[in-house]
Amino acid sequence: MLRKVVLPLVLVLLGGTATISGCKVPQIDMGSHSSKIDLGSRQEHAMGSDGIENGVSITHGELLIQNVWARPGFTGSNSAVYLNLQNNRMYPERFLGATTEFARAVEIHEVKMEGDLMLMRPVLSGIAIPAEGNLALIPSGYHLMLIDLQSDLSEGDYFPLALQFEQSGQVLVDVLVSHP
Repeated sequence: MLRKVVLPLVLVLLGGTATISGCKVPQIDMGSHSSKIDLGSRQEHAMGSDGIENGVSITHGELLIQNVWARPGFTGSNSAVYLNLQNNRMYPERFLGATTEFARAVEIHEVKMEGDLMLMRPVLSGIAIPAEGNLALIPSGYHLMLIDLQSDLSEGDYFPLALQFEQSGQVLVDVLVSHP
């Protein structure tokens, strides 16, 4: 499983393309005005006690990104990405959003109950991660909405997602497609 992820990730980081379970992994163009993706970040895959992979743990400076996963979806539909962000710094960080070429757009969304209604709305200004605190993007809470998938996302696949932080810049993670 590790080979399935590491080789395509290395190819993408070096500007190439690869195929993962029939899904084309394109080069992600972050634009000329954005920070470069930090190639010094470290990703590790962890197995749960039940033998099911829990996703990835990524160290990016003093940020810890864990349990990155997305729901399966079909081309043209939407999906969602969930993850945990731990800020081990003495000052706050702001999560600004993400990009991937597997979706036409990626938006931060928030689900809130208002009376008897569950409402979902985009969060345009990002989300604060407190100093020495964490932020969980979870079902029925904050999450990343993948809008208009450009490829099928099947259980067990991985795809690249570039996360953007206000202070820490960008980091590329591979997202495990899984059922909750």
